Amino acid sequence: MKRRTQVYGFFLAILIVTSIIVLPVIANGDNNEIGVEGLVIFLSPLSGTNKPGDLHTLTAKVLDANGIPVQGKFVSFEVTEGPGNGITGSGLTDVNGEVLFVYTGNTEGTDSISAYVVDDAGSTIESNKVTKIWEMDNQVPTPEFPKIAIPVGLLLGVAFIITSFISKKN
Repeated sequence: MKRRTQVYGFFLAILIVTSIIVLPVIANGDNNEIGVEGLVIFLSPLSGTNKPGDLHTLTAKVLDANGIPVQGKFVSFEVTEGPGNGITGSGLTDVNGEVLFVYTGNTEGTDSISAYVVDDAGSTIESNKVTKIWEMDNQVPTPEFPKIAIPVGLLLGVAFIITSFISKKN
């Protein structure tokens, strides 16, 4: 699982760099100054596993075309597939261009989640899709030794010794 997370992280880094560099470059006015347009939104973590009933927190980060965090952008979140399908949330980005989405999954399965932001031109930009796996812990619980067993065992042992002692005397 750790190796898969490292691979996803590597591909996310490539996605970020590629998105910033490959965004449309436009000519700005008669002096041909170069600029870029558009927003980029990234959702993390890429994947995770929890037990049903636990909270899951996602972070959306909105950057302008120059890679600078954008404050005050309205971001909406939606679970688009899985047992949590239809769960939504929203919020405004902070000074770091980030906004959190926290939700609880109550059923086992895998959710797909996306985040959305609308740019100044009115276009909706979708983030990368992330997944959340909700599964029960498959470990068999180790039974605890009952705390009452020690005093009861001690009493039975003492009773046995006394009984044995008394029977030997008779």
